[in-house]
Amino acid sequence: MAIVNVQSSAYSTSSHVRCIVNMAVVPEPAQRWLASRPYSKPRQVHYSEGIYQDRLRPTGTDDLVEVWWDVYDTASAGVAIADMLSQLHAHAWDRLDTLLSQDALLSAAIAGDLGFLKRRNGNEFSFAKAQALLLMDAGPSDALNAALESLRRSAIPPSRAYAESFEEWVHHQAAAAITGR
Repeated sequence: MAIVNVQSSAYSTSSHVRCIVNMAVVPEPAQRWLASRPYSKPRQVHYSEGIYQDRLRPTGTDDLVEVWWDVYDTASAGVAIADMLSQLHAHAWDRLDTLLSQDALLSAAIAGDLGFLKRRNGNEFSFAKAQALLLMDAGPSDALNAALESLRRSAIPPSRAYAESFEEWVHHQAAAAITGR
């Protein structure tokens, strides 16, 4: 599943809206994991649950700086909408379409590029989790074990219980993939 939404800033007012375009890819295994959680209720999947997450910014702004579109009148709304559509056509649709393939998403995770999540910036836990989710349906493997080992090593104390629960679930899913149950 691909998600594209426009997020307005909490600091927006009725006369001045600041907004940005979020995009994410939440593959079926990630949706299954979310549904398995004890607190999970049927609900809409949120952008922040994507394995791949990125943002589109106004044309001409640096990707390293968080710049939002400013809308304060009809003319600025038209400019913002036109630029958002241009950005979607130039940078988003093809990328999202490609990443809907789990193989392509796995390749991106292995390469260390999941949108604004980059391995070089840390985030090893997120990359290990993504790889485990994308490998588990092929059954147990050395690659899956390596991803889960990386997940364990990178789990900080507050996330260790979560990591253990996730690892147990992934092992169950991998075993079920080869037994058909």
